Formats: sequence, structure tokens, C-alpha cells
Amino acid sequence: MRSRSRLLCSLLTLALACTHAPAARASSDGKLCDGFNIVLCVPLFLAVGVVQALQPASPYRKLEEAIRDNDLERAKRVVRHADADERTGLLKQVVSDYLIIRDRVDAVRLGLLTTALDERQVDPTGPAGAALLQQVVAFGPRVSSSEEGPGVRQLALARLFIARGVRADTVALGDCGICNTDPEFLGVLMQAGADINRAGRGLALVNQMVENGKLAEAEGLLALGADPNGRSAGGYGLLQRIAMRCDMRAAGCGCGSPAPATCAEQAVARARFIVAHGADPEGGTTWERGKCVTPYQQALKMENTALADALRELGADPEFGARCLAAAPRQP
Repeated sequence: MRSRSRLLCSLLTLALACTHAPAARASSDGKLCDGFNIVLCVPLFLAVGVVQALQPASPYRKLEEAIRDNDLERAKRVVRHADADERTGLLKQVVSDYLIIRDRVDAVRLGLLTTALDERQVDPTGPAGAALLQQVVAFGPRVSSSEEGPGVRQLALARLFIARGVRADTVALGDCGICNTDPEFLGVLMQAGADINRAGRGLALVNQMVENGKLAEAEGLLALGADPNGRSAGGYGLLQRIAMRCDMRAAGCGCGSPAPATCAEQAVARARFIVAHGADPEGGTTWERGKCVTPYQQALKMENTALADALRELGADPEFGARCLAAAPRQP
């Protein structure tokens, strides 16, 4: 038996002896460790602490310590010895740390990622490679400095991974915390198969930019082929969502909305913008997408008459929703 195992057994035996010793049993008043009994109780707490200290560290902890110690070779060994799923998780953490943190061990993180791909510790053409590239999309750009802009590392990692065979076919560009709309970054991903309209768990990039009033960024996305109608989110298209974000009703919650006049002005500007770039004034409404509720109807429901009037000017038909319902395969 190894010395560590013998020590653990001895400590556990001592702990059990402590807990079962007559003197250590709880008295009727519940004072377990009063007086002399504390001598018997101390070994129990000591044993628990030592056992915890002797438990093997997780691969994540080992990798963190190796990187902190600026020890690339030790970090490589930790990753090599992990199983396939754990290895992908470890490398995803390294990706996010490299994008978020700026410190003296940056070179270790980058060297570790490069080695993992060069040695094919993960299959760059399979789900693991795509998961690493999705992590690149998700965790930037956050930091800028005098030496580099906020998206420099994100672009560098995307190029590194793609050059080693990682495909972007399944990468959702909409699954991003702080979304990078830089044409160069998106172009690199699209050349590797990324779909600029893929929303993932959230909204398509163009939806996010337009709904938040970032029209300059949205224009760049449209130039790259983004759908001006956006992608359906919760059953509603982009124009419908613009209408829903501006609740002008007196009893409406107005959650997160600016002042009513400003809200209406923003909604009109965003609607005009996307229709001018090719969006359908009816919002691409069908029974399956919005249950025949058009952006015009949604604007009226929210009592946003300024937006309703603007949509009519842009070509929306007030009777479109009724015709959609009449032709629907089933009635609501």
C-alpha cells in the first residue's frame, strides 16, 4: 500500500475511533467537545483537513497552477493526460483566459493552444475544434490597451485555429457576450464556413445590432450578407421585435425603455433603416412566424402610432394580418 494511502487509512481510523469513543459521544445537554472530550475531537477535524489536503487536485486546478508558474511543459502534460471531453473543457478555459486576461503568462496560454492543435490533442475538424472556435466568438472583444485593440487576440486565435483545420460551419456568431462585428474577423470565420445569420441560443448578430441601435455595425453586417429581416426569435421577426420593445401604453411596463417620445423615435429610425436595406415591411409574417401578427399590428397594440404610421408609409398593409389568418392552416 502506498504511503499516502496508509496515512489516509490511519487518519480515518483515528477519526472513527474519536467519533465512537464513549467520552466523545454527545451528552444529554449536547456538549460533545467540552472539557477533556476536546482531546478526542481535535483529531477528527485534523483528519478531515488532512484528507482534503491530500485529495488529488483536479486537472483544472493543476492546469491553473502550471500556467500560474509559467511552466508550459507541465501545462502540456496536464492537457495530454486528460480524457477527450475534459481536454476540450480545459482548452476552452485557456481560450477565455487568453482573451480576457493580460498578464505575464500569456505566452504559456498561447503556446498550450498551439501545441494542442499541432499535436491533434483535439480533432480540429470535429466538434471539439468547433467548440474552441465558438469560445473565441463568445469571449471578446473585452480588453484594449496601448499595444493592441480589443479584438486583436480574438482575430489571432480565429486565424490560428482555422489555419490548423478548424471549421466554422456550426459556429453561432450570435452566441456572443460582447459581439465582434469587425468585417475582418467575421470574414475569416465566414471563409471557414460560418453563417452570419446563425443565431444559436440568442439572436442573430444583425438583430442584436439593430435592436440596440447600433446601426453602423448593422450596416456592415448587411454588407456581408446578413438577412435584413433578421432571424425569427421566439416566433417574431426583427420588425416585430422593434415594435415590441417600445411599449407606449399607459399601463405598459416600459421595462428598460427610454422616455416614450425617444422610444418611438428610435423604433421608427430602426424600422426605416432595415426596410431601406431590404426588409419586408410585413416582417415576413406567417402563421408559423408570429401567428399572423404583423409589425404594424404589434405597433398598434403597443399604442406606438408613430411607428404604425411609419410602417404604412414603408408599405405595410393594415389588412395583411387578417388575410394571413384567413389562409392559415388552423385558426388561433
